[in-house]
Parts: sequence; C-alpha cells; structure tokens
Amino acid sequence: MTRRLALLDRVAALAVGLVLLAAGLALLDWRFEKVGSWPAKADTSALSDLMDQGWWPWAFAAGSVLVGLVALVWLLSHAPRRSEGAERMSAVSSREGNVRVDLGSAARAVAADFSARTAIADVKGTARRRGATHVIELRGHLDARSAGVGIDPAAERCTRDVADAFPDGAVVCRVLLGSSRRRTRLARTSTPRVH
Repeated sequence: MTRRLALLDRVAALAVGLVLLAAGLALLDWRFEKVGSWPAKADTSALSDLMDQGWWPWAFAAGSVLVGLVALVWLLSHAPRRSEGAERMSAVSSREGNVRVDLGSAARAVAADFSARTAIADVKGTARRRGATHVIELRGHLDARSAGVGIDPAAERCTRDVADAFPDGAVVCRVLLGSSRRRTRLARTSTPRVH
C-alpha cells in the first residue's frame, strides 16, 4: 500500500467516524433533550414526496452503481500485489538505455542463496514496495530442534549482496524467520512415548 493510499484510508476512516459519532450524539440528544429541542416524531413527508418522483428510481440506481464502482476500486487498490516488477538500475543505466532487474526473480534467487547457506528449507522470497523503497523479503520457518547456526552470517551476506546490487538504496533486503507451530506439533505427536 502506498503512502497516499494509507493517508486516504486514514482520512476516510476519520470522516466516517466523525459522521457516525455526530449521528450517535444527535440521537442521544433527541432521546434525552439535553442540548437542543427536537420534535417528538420525525417528519418524513419530504422524503416520501421525493421517493414518489418519477426520476427517483433512476437517480437511486445511478447512485448505487456509482457507490458500487467506488467500492470496487477501493477493494482493488487494497489488494496485495503478488510481486513488484522491474527496477531500473541507476548505476549502470544511461541515456543510451536502461538496465532493469526483475525483482521477483531476484527475490527468489536471494531466497535460494539464503536457503543454501543455512539449514532452513522452504524459504520464500518476495519483492514488495514500501513507499519509495522496494523490499526483498525472505520468509522461512525454523525447525524447533534447530540450533540456528549460520543464520546471522547468511542474513548479513544476503543483505550485503542486495545492497551491492542496488547501491542507490532503492532496494533493501529483510529476513523474517519464525517457528512453525504446525510442524512442531507434528514432530511431537510422531515421537513415540515410552512409559
């Protein structure tokens, strides 16, 4: 998600929250009459007259379609991208031509290198955009019985390799490792108990 989209989300959430808060306070005041004076019954005759107009169903349908399209665009803008595209390498690009690197392939290659340097299997590499920076993320699961030997040097090596490949700092590497509870449970249940 881009910063502009995150800011738009926050502004929209704030606006909707303020409208709902104002409506709730108005309903409470209508019930208890602490601030203003409200009629005992709401007059909906103007709304009934509006709904009896011949153009009302068409306007309502057009408004519904518009709200549906806005909601669809909103959902699609929040859908996670599978991977980033190609990144221009400014160090070797010039007026004569640009050199671009496929970040998805680079992430898979860095993940394979990290997996080969450690005993961690199933390391996944993805490339994502975080603001103006591209992040190559390596995700893997540690075995509960693993000592974790060689993880720090391998992570530092992968980070250094990415920094060397993109010296302008437009692409960085992040290694995220966790323990797999499912695999730990399977390992525990498959161990025979002796009494």
